[in-house]
Amino acid sequence: MIKITENNIVDYLLDKEMCRRIVENYENDTGSHLTFRNEINEASTKALLPLNQIVSIKTALLKYKDIGKEIFEGFIFNSNFPHEVLFELLEEGRFIHALAHRSEPIDLLLKIARRKDSPSEALLTAGQCYYDAPKISSAVFKSFLEEFSKEEELFVSLAHYIKKRNAKTIIFEEAIKDAKKMVILHEEVLVAQELLISREIPFIVEKYKMQIPRFLRSISKNKYTPIKILENLAVVSNIKYATDIRQSAHRTLSEK
Repeated sequence: MIKITENNIVDYLLDKEMCRRIVENYENDTGSHLTFRNEINEASTKALLPLNQIVSIKTALLKYKDIGKEIFEGFIFNSNFPHEVLFELLEEGRFIHALAHRSEPIDLLLKIARRKDSPSEALLTAGQCYYDAPKISSAVFKSFLEEFSKEEELFVSLAHYIKKRNAKTIIFEEAIKDAKKMVILHEEVLVAQELLISREIPFIVEKYKMQIPRFLRSISKNKYTPIKILENLAVVSNIKYATDIRQSAHRTLSEK
C-alpha cells in the first residue's frame, strides 16, 4: 500500500501512474477503518498547493469520474487552496457543496449564498463572518441582514451564535421583531437536527409527510431513512433546498 503524506501527495498525483494507483487504492479501500481514504483526506487538507499544481491535479483526478472527484474534494478544505481556483470552481458549478462548507473567503461564501437553492452552510458562515469581522461595519452588516431577510435559518443561527452585546447585536435584535416566529423556527430547527440522526422510522415518516423543506433536507441525510422516501427525495423539485435535498438523498442511497 502506498504511504501518502502532506509532503508527497501533490507529487504523487502529478505522476500519471502514481495517480492511477492512488485512485485504485482509494476505490478499493472499503473496510471498516478506511485507512487509505483517511490518509488521503488528511494529506489533501494539509499539503501546500501552488496554483499551477492544483490545476494540474484537478485535471488528472477528474479523469477518474466520481472517485477522482471525491479525492479532489478533500483539497477544497485546504486553507492553502488558491482562492482564484475556488471561484473558478463556483463559476463552473462544480463542488458547490464542498465550497459552501469552507470558512472563507467571505466573498466566495456570499456568492454561493446568492445562488438559487444554494447550501445553507455558506450563508450561515457568512453571517457569522459579517458579525465578527471588525472591518465589516455595522451599516454593511445591516444591509446583509436586509438582503437575506427571508432566510429564516440565518436568523436562527445568529440568535444562537451571538453572545455579546455591541452595535451589531442591536442591529440584529432590531431585525428580529417577531419573537413568536423565532420560537417556532427554533423548535423547527431542533426537530430538523433530531431528524439527522433518528432511528425511529415512524418519526421519520411522520415528519416526511409534513413536507417541510427543512425536515426533508435532514431526512435526506439520515442513513436510517427508508429507501422509498430517499428515492422520492432524490427527484424532489420546486421547493426550498431542492438541490441539496436531491444530492443528499443520492449520497445516502449510495451508502445503503
